[in-house]
Amino acid sequence: MKTIEKLYELTENNAPPGFMLDADGNHMRLDRIKDIDKTRDEVVKKLFKGCVVISDEMQALAKFLRTEVAALVEKSFAEYGKNIGGKKGNVTLFSFDRRIKIERARQTRLAANERMLIAAKLIEQCVESWTKGSNRNLQAVVKGYLRLDSQGCYSVAKLQSLRRLKIDDPNWPAAMEALADALEYDSTAEYFRVYYRDDQGVYHQLPLDMASINNLEQSA
Repeated sequence: MKTIEKLYELTENNAPPGFMLDADGNHMRLDRIKDIDKTRDEVVKKLFKGCVVISDEMQALAKFLRTEVAALVEKSFAEYGKNIGGKKGNVTLFSFDRRIKIERARQTRLAANERMLIAAKLIEQCVESWTKGSNRNLQAVVKGYLRLDSQGCYSVAKLQSLRRLKIDDPNWPAAMEALADALEYDSTAEYFRVYYRDDQGVYHQLPLDMASINNLEQSA
C-alpha cells in the first residue's frame, strides 16, 4: 500500500454506524458529540486530504528535478568531457531566452560523533581555568556554543563558529583539534530553486513552500 493511501486511512471513520472514535479508540455516540466537534473533525480531515495530495506531488516534483538535472549534467559531461557547475555539484541552468533559471545547490552536512564528548570536556577544562572578570563574557560565549538543543544534540553551526574564535590559551589548540576530529561528514543535502525573470529583467524565486506562498499573496 502506498504512503498516500495509508495517510488517507487516517481520515476514515472506522467506528460502527452512529459512532465516532475518540483519541483513546473508544466508540462515542454521535448524538453525544457536540456539533462544533463534529464540524471541526470534518474540516481537519478535509484539509489533511488536500495537504496529503500536495505533499505527494511535491515529492514527485523533487524526484523529477533531481532526475532531469542529473541527466543533463551527465549528458554535458559525455559531450564535452567536463561537468556543469562547481566542485560541489552546484548548477545554474537557464532557458535559451534566459527568462527562466533553475539552480541546484548541494550542501554537505556535518554531524558530531562520539569524540564530541572528549572535545567538550577539553573545552570545558579551558573555560574553568580562565580567571573571572575580563574573561567572564568569553566564558558565557563559549558555554553557549556547547549548549545542547531540545533533542540533546550539539549545534554543528555553533561548533564551527567556536573553531573560529581566537583564544589565548595554550590548551585551546588541543581542544580545537579534538573538536575537528569530532565533526564528520554525514550526508549531502540537495536543494532546487526556480526563478523567472520579469519585464524589468529582475529574477523572482518561484515559491515552492507555504511560507513563501503566503508572503507572496500578502505582497500582491
